[in-house]
Amino acid sequence: MYEDFCYNQQLDFLTKFNINNNLLQKKINKIVLNFGFKNIKFEKKKMILFFMILELITNQKCVLTSSKKNLIFFRIKKGSIVGCKVTIRNLSLYDFLDNLILALPRSENFEGFFFNLNSNKQNHFSTKIQDLFIFYSLESELLSYIETLDITFSFNTFNDFEKIFLFNYNKIPLKLN
Repeated sequence: MYEDFCYNQQLDFLTKFNINNNLLQKKINKIVLNFGFKNIKFEKKKMILFFMILELITNQKCVLTSSKKNLIFFRIKKGSIVGCKVTIRNLSLYDFLDNLILALPRSENFEGFFFNLNSNKQNHFSTKIQDLFIFYSLESELLSYIETLDITFSFNTFNDFEKIFLFNYNKIPLKLN
């Protein structure tokens, strides 16, 4: 099934953008889900909850992220824990996209991810999900103080129209600015 989906996506992309070389195929390389530890004051019980939520959403182990330098304004020392993240690739990526597509209609005020057409020509797109109640694997009691989940889609293209095509083909709603 995964191979058929990828093959159909390749054919549609090649015909839409009139590309002759299959090696120029554009795709979503990876998705990174990230939580930042801002308001937990480094309590271990609260940190474990973030790990559990990421593992429930993605079915993968998460890793800790630590600061690379001293940030005096935020009172963060070099090497201290500042968050956790999960990187999703290959087959897991499409499984997560399926879960995300099923979960987004559960949000009341969600109209689509805001996509700015004249971006800085980057090969990634970052967004946030405010309401984590939309995922079926999570219960409402767990999410009392968790605010946002950061999601970063990484592509192998810099062209905005190719990114929009990939989002639309995967049925991810966008709101263009």
